[in-house]
Amino acid sequence: MSSTETRRGVPSVPRRIVAVGLFALAWAGALGSVLMTWLLQLPEQPLPGVFLSTSPPEMLARFDDIGVVVALLYAPVAALLIWRRPHPVAWIVVIHVVGSALTALSVQYGLLAREVGGLPLDGVIAHVAGWAYLPGTALTTVVPLLLVPGVPRGARRAFLAAGTAVAVLATVSGLLHQAEGAPVNPLAPEAPGLQAATEALYGSAVSLGAALSWVTTAVVALLWLRTPRSHSRPLGWLLLGHALISASYSALVVPASAGLPPWVLEFGMVAPVVGQVFYPAAILVMVLGPRVLGIDAGVARIILWSVLAVLAVAAYLVLLRVFELLRWDGEVAGVVAAAGVALGLQLLRPWVASRVVGLVYREGEGPGDLVRRLGERVGELESGSQGLDALADALRRTFRLGSVVVRSTAHPALSSQGSARGDAVVPLRVGEVEVGVVELDARGGERVPARTIRGVRQLSGVLAVALLLAEADRRLNRSRDDVLAIRQEERRTLRRELHDGVGPALAGVAFGLAAAERMRERDPDGARALATRLLREAEERAVELRDIAGSMAPPPIASLAGELEELAAAFEGAGPVVELDAAEADAIPLPARRAALLIASEAVHNAVRHAGASTIRIRVTRVADEVELSVRDDGTGFADLRSRTGVGLASMREHAAAVGARLMLDSRPGAGTVLTAAFSLPAEPQMTQREKEKEEAGVGYG
Repeated sequence: MSSTETRRGVPSVPRRIVAVGLFALAWAGALGSVLMTWLLQLPEQPLPGVFLSTSPPEMLARFDDIGVVVALLYAPVAALLIWRRPHPVAWIVVIHVVGSALTALSVQYGLLAREVGGLPLDGVIAHVAGWAYLPGTALTTVVPLLLVPGVPRGARRAFLAAGTAVAVLATVSGLLHQAEGAPVNPLAPEAPGLQAATEALYGSAVSLGAALSWVTTAVVALLWLRTPRSHSRPLGWLLLGHALISASYSALVVPASAGLPPWVLEFGMVAPVVGQVFYPAAILVMVLGPRVLGIDAGVARIILWSVLAVLAVAAYLVLLRVFELLRWDGEVAGVVAAAGVALGLQLLRPWVASRVVGLVYREGEGPGDLVRRLGERVGELESGSQGLDALADALRRTFRLGSVVVRSTAHPALSSQGSARGDAVVPLRVGEVEVGVVELDARGGERVPARTIRGVRQLSGVLAVALLLAEADRRLNRSRDDVLAIRQEERRTLRRELHDGVGPALAGVAFGLAAAERMRERDPDGARALATRLLREAEERAVELRDIAGSMAPPPIASLAGELEELAAAFEGAGPVVELDAAEADAIPLPARRAALLIASEAVHNAVRHAGASTIRIRVTRVADEVELSVRDDGTGFADLRSRTGVGLASMREHAAAVGARLMLDSRPGAGTVLTAAFSLPAEPQMTQREKEKEEAGVGYG
């Protein structure tokens, strides 16, 4: 394998071999046990003395059946965990799978050896059934505590040590056990006292294991109760499966001499089978986490089929038992039970499927819920570069990807931080125009799932709006920077002109006036000539000052209505609807038009970015001696107007104050916002009495 494949998360050759070999070994053992039972018609009861357990015979007869179920259900889970993520729990599952398969096969091999005789290693293999299942079974008592968050590391180590001790003690007891009348165990020493000790040791170990399993169940239950409902589904499945398994462990450690009721024995045989469906499903989802993406649909189907199959079998057995108590005819009971199971599964399937989807997709979310949640988050994001970074991070977290980059095609410099190989690229369009792309990479170099690509495509319209907002924010910031730079340059120019030109000239005029004052009595004609020259000099400097002031003023806006039309067109097809009524826009005095445009731009920008508005109305109307520019939106609004001291609102107030306009703001939560700027019209020039008399006399003016 190349180094590139290793970096991209492709499992190493040994891991693949172990995963495939484990799956094949476990299923071969389980299916071999089933085939031997059916084809050779072997007895249900295992060889006497093979198991140290003192459970009733009918329960001992189910040990190999439980082993088959565990091997068949856990083998694909264990193989997938090793393939994708060799978590410590994965190796516990491996031990459980291998031990259960060996137990199921060894039980049948021992029975076959007794039937035909002379099979090789019959004593060793027959006794494997008595201890092979013990290590995995004991370690599963603490598996949940290795998965769930909130358990201190020290407590996990303590529980794992206790589970390991139970596994070692129980397994050693089974290895050294030799019961009277059982096949010869070559590993068992010929010491009657030691054999009695192994029985006591085994009883103590399994009792401790059952208690440990219930303690684990209690801890998981407490954590489940404290977990928010939206995050608790995998934990709930784990709790249900482990509780059923703990109950079966308790039933198995009760000796036959206790005289348990038949229903307790039946529950002890059914509970582990039912629990082994919920348990591995929760382990698979909790261990893999984000790595379940790409296989989530298959995992969901497998879990759904397994749950429905177990529910069908359990319901069928329960119904048969009920009909037996009612003394129904056997054939009639079987038909009615089958019909009831079929009808019940049809009714339960949608409910079970929704729970399975919630388990696999986490947080109760299916693909549509993921899209909805991210769409809600986009409305909370700031615009600009920080908003793009937050948007990319929201996408990455929502779809559990390795990296996400949102990039503008029109302005390559405008993109979120990060790098992506672009394993999947989703275009962002407004109408027919492509405004950007989203580049996606999966975690660990895996392929981006088709479900994720579909979800991002469903969000492309929202993401395009966010990208346009970022571009608008970039232009606005650039305009602000340009204005600031122009102002700084204007100040430098004014300072230079005043210092180098007007300042010295005015100083010369002042000195000349002083000289003219001294010359006034001794040389009146010279003083008048000097004063006349100084007057021309002052007039020239006044013209120069007017020229400087005119050069620093920004060019006036010829058509405010046209500028507002461009502002509304920028959002066409991008989500928010911007309605414009600007027939009276050019009635605003020429010096105030730029301020009016900046106020309207800032108001629209805030309505889209902060208020989440879907409709924005820009209207310019003439009222008496004023022209009012209003921007109304249907966004979220806000209650405390005094708390609104952001940069945008402060900027609008400055623009309004600079041209003598009045700025008014009206907003209420849930009722949107109305911002109004009122610009005064210049007063009509007033005629003097002499001008009125001349106008009445018909005298024109030149």
